[in-house]
Amino acid sequence: MNNTIRIFLASSKELKSDRTKFKSFIADENKTFQQRGIYLDLEMWENFIDAMSQDGLQSEYNKTIQVCDIFVMLFKTKVGKYTEEEFEKAFKQFKETNKPKVYTYFKNTSAKVGTLAQKDLQSLWAFQEKLKNLKHYQTEYSNSDKLALHFSQQLDKLFAEGYFILPEEKKVTESISGQISKCLAAGQPSIPPEFIGRETELADIKQKLEKNNLLLINAEGGMGKTTLAGKYLENNLNTYKHYAWLFCDTSITEQMKTLAQQLHVDLKEYANEDAQLVAIKTAMENLEKPCLLVLDNANDEKYIEVFRRHFGGLHWHILLTSRCHNVFPGNEYTLDHLKPLEAKAFFKTFHNEEGDEFENLLDKFLLGIGYNTLMIELFSKNLHEISALGETLADMLEILNKKNLFLGEKSFEIKTAYTRNVHRRAATTDQILEVLYDVTKLEETERYLMINLALLPAENHLLTLLIDVLTPKDKIAFLRQLKRLAQKGWLNTDTKSYRMSPVIQQIILSKNKDNLWQDAALLIKNLNQRLKHDGAYLINLKSYLSAKPYSEFARSVTEIIGVENFEVALLLLNLSAYYKGIGNFQSALQHLKCPLRIFEEIDKENYAICLTRLGEIYQEQGDFKKALHFFEQSNDLCKTLFKANSHNESFKKSFAISYERLGDIYEQQGNVKKSLQLFEQYNNLCKELFEANPHSESCKKGLSISYQRLGGICQQKGDLKKALQFFERYNYLCKELFEANPHSESLKNGLAISYEKLGDIYKQQGDLKKALQFFQQRCQLGKELFEANPHSESLKNGLAISHSKLGDVYQQQGNFKKALQLFEQYYNLCKELFEANPISVNLYNGLAISYAKFGDLFMQMEKNEQANEYYRKAEAIWVSLTKSTPEAIQFSDCLNLVKSRLNNL
Repeated sequence: MNNTIRIFLASSKELKSDRTKFKSFIADENKTFQQRGIYLDLEMWENFIDAMSQDGLQSEYNKTIQVCDIFVMLFKTKVGKYTEEEFEKAFKQFKETNKPKVYTYFKNTSAKVGTLAQKDLQSLWAFQEKLKNLKHYQTEYSNSDKLALHFSQQLDKLFAEGYFILPEEKKVTESISGQISKCLAAGQPSIPPEFIGRETELADIKQKLEKNNLLLINAEGGMGKTTLAGKYLENNLNTYKHYAWLFCDTSITEQMKTLAQQLHVDLKEYANEDAQLVAIKTAMENLEKPCLLVLDNANDEKYIEVFRRHFGGLHWHILLTSRCHNVFPGNEYTLDHLKPLEAKAFFKTFHNEEGDEFENLLDKFLLGIGYNTLMIELFSKNLHEISALGETLADMLEILNKKNLFLGEKSFEIKTAYTRNVHRRAATTDQILEVLYDVTKLEETERYLMINLALLPAENHLLTLLIDVLTPKDKIAFLRQLKRLAQKGWLNTDTKSYRMSPVIQQIILSKNKDNLWQDAALLIKNLNQRLKHDGAYLINLKSYLSAKPYSEFARSVTEIIGVENFEVALLLLNLSAYYKGIGNFQSALQHLKCPLRIFEEIDKENYAICLTRLGEIYQEQGDFKKALHFFEQSNDLCKTLFKANSHNESFKKSFAISYERLGDIYEQQGNVKKSLQLFEQYNNLCKELFEANPHSESCKKGLSISYQRLGGICQQKGDLKKALQFFERYNYLCKELFEANPHSESLKNGLAISYEKLGDIYKQQGDLKKALQFFQQRCQLGKELFEANPHSESLKNGLAISHSKLGDVYQQQGNFKKALQLFEQYYNLCKELFEANPISVNLYNGLAISYAKFGDLFMQMEKNEQANEYYRKAEAIWVSLTKSTPEAIQFSDCLNLVKSRLNNL
């Protein structure tokens, strides 16, 4: 659930009973809160998987505290070391970011002082004194019921003060009223609890951004640029009205397009990329300031230049992290290494040894690696791992010596002996890390996991998402693997997500370049399953929004692999469908280039799908001439394939569908006669398929759809008698299909639509009684479908339409009260649909129709002022739609109709 409030509960073992009762109280509260779309997630030390030492687990608790919304501490006769540490972490985080809210509860009950240890009492008194000094005062409670009552009242207060945004408030914030949510792209990294120093740098960044608006942080890999930028955002989160963090390993403008949905910019409305980027920049410029844009890992000068060309002059604070220099003269900040004392403290956070020898060797070692943050973390964490075997820093340096990496006076040196000569040169950061990679020797399962993570964008990825795309057989073992790699420093984590540094990513890919394709095979297969597309919708995902992270994975994998084969081409074909679905037509076309080359040679059936996809893209862009060209090419190819093998059912189905696509284009252009001819050919092929396979569900379903298309075109021609005949056949076949498989959602939905079509015809014929019966059947099935799958956009849309149809009939019967109720239900569903997917032309059109329905009803009720208001809203949407798709005749027809209604008021 997205609206989750995370609560961390800290206490000593003596209050185990109170912790258990508090957990029960939260469970009871959830029964109420979940009705409001909110879930209270209680984090307790009992919840954590005991996969580490106590110190390791404590580190996990501390990281979790930093991402919680509320911190609750219970204490009675003592305050333990770890509980006090947790409080300090929470309170420090609150002072910096205003989260989590901190509550301390002291259980004040009678206790026999003589039975208490002096050490325990001293810890209690010392902690209470600390609270006074911090001006944070404890709340006393005598039993668990009073604790629950007080905390419940505090939750109500937090909601009243706006500390949390309720789902219904969030809908208003993100509604079509134009208000935009604060976070436009939440990709920023988690900040490690071991963050040390950099106060001067953070102050410098703030000062320079306030002065010039734009700043590029440059440094070599592993110096902590991303972490520093993340810390800046964390520290200044309350300053900015809106912010976006984008990971820009490739095109920055492509990443900027991902902001379109949150900005309520419909990319489909714009003819080319330049126009799309202007619309995005305009939307960003219109937001309340100040705002922050972070472009992380922007290491390619040509992409930075393209970004500057399109977004120059944007009045946002823009922060780039990059290895590039002299790109923005005067607006660059070179990040230096940690100061020696800070670097030493950072190393000792993970590993420490006693004695002067270690201190001296550590100083020399830190100087040798240039105080590089990433190397400090990697070496110290790996050394901590092998120290359990008795290894020391001196031992590790000896191992490196054997790999020809020697620690000199001021730097590491690589020595290679040949022909009596010894060549010396200072090693680069990447070279030292490559040697470390060889020294640490990952296990095979760890190596395989690291390669698959390196194929993904080097940004934070949720654990649940990694499990979904990598499909480990043992999820607990997989989690332990990730944690172990994080312990070694190869990954960063906040316990919920994991991130690989771009430096480490490149080393992993370089060291394993000969096996990338083999190691990535399962990942590519899984991504193909998640992004699988049937030409109309995503099969295994609920929406294009949920497909976004998978599309980013697919883009990264295909770019890194660089292989052109069947599986990669299939993934690119699915990726093109995703980009088409979100309106990014340029990327959709770009990702079709490889599939077109591959499939033209080895798979003509998929090649036909590529041609169809091209037609669909140009059709959605309103370029019907180009769309028709590619649909005709697809039709010709399908005809050739079918003639060469007329017994191949798959070829015949593709051939049939190619006629349907052509019919669509002519119908959209208003050429009803041509469209009818094509739908008849579609129907004939479907008949042949069904007659050859009368027990095939897919063949019967295809035939039913062909009757639906014929009925629809006859209805447009005004031939209601023929239309009724076709819709009756459609309904008959849908009944048979559903009765044979009553658990099928799609077949039940097909039957519901068939009732709707029959209701339409009887309504047009003036038989309102019969129309009402069919619309009621349609509505009942629609409710059942939606209740069983409330996340389905298409089912929600179907239910909305069924309310509209019923409202029409009641309006014609003069039952305005009932009609108004149904139109309100229709409007509410349309509004929810559009807000969830504002890039959809069809959903935007649905919203316009809902406004027009109100207008018609109020006009008939002689409430002209209200009718005018709703007609104007509908008019504005259809003006927008006719501009974006000028050849789509239905939108211009609707616009003309609503204008005539306005003239008649």
